[in-house]
Amino acid sequence: MNFPLILFVLLVITGSICLLDYLFWKKKRATGESEPWWIEYPKVFSQSF
Repeated sequence: MNFPLILFVLLVITGSICLLDYLFWKKKRATGESEPWWIEYPKVFSQSF
């Protein structure tokens, strides 16, 4: 398997989730409400690169 390709695909997926959260989903959350796990995990993963 091509490990760098797998990491790149994961980075693109998690980056897309972060971008969608920043552009759309963050505005719909109430202030002070924590992020769901399916948004928090990709953000942490994409920040580790």
